[in-house]
Amino acid sequence: MVYRISFTVCAIFGLIGEEPPEGCPACFVSSSEVLLNHNKSIKISELSIGDTILSYDIIKEIYNKSVVLEIVSVEHDNIVELYFTNDTIISTTDHPYFLLNKGWSSFDPKSTKYNYKNYNNVNRIEVGDYFFTSSNKKNKLEGYAFKNQQRQTFTITNLDLGNTFFDNGFLVGVEEICSKYSLKNSR
Repeated sequence: MVYRISFTVCAIFGLIGEEPPEGCPACFVSSSEVLLNHNKSIKISELSIGDTILSYDIIKEIYNKSVVLEIVSVEHDNIVELYFTNDTIISTTDHPYFLLNKGWSSFDPKSTKYNYKNYNNVNRIEVGDYFFTSSNKKNKLEGYAFKNQQRQTFTITNLDLGNTFFDNGFLVGVEEICSKYSLKNSR
């Protein structure tokens, strides 16, 4: 079910609340793959509440199995495509990625800090940065392109354990700001 709210379209899988004043973030295109474990993934658009996914505790440096409690889908036009030697990922410019030697980073740190209250210190992503991956291998950003197009995006807004997940193998953050606007039951 899709609802138009202001300039944002929020599809919150059957239930809609008021739009958060900062906007409703959701960051990955439908073809992005969320890791269920180290060997299996699912398209983020097919992910369901109650699915168990792979997450990572950056403080304890351990992998966890986390249950998805909330998911949000939104149309956005602030899209960036990131290019790596063997990978590509498409997200919004404000989505936080965990980078080696930089910590949480995005292409638009100011918007990330404003929109997502759980990221106080956010750095800017630059070509040459190394991203944290599920395989513990360095993955260097070779380039990127901003896309001037409206895309349906998806993200996880709440897990039972932790606040990270792996999208296309890259460690990304859960966007807690939307959690009170998400469906908390199975679709």
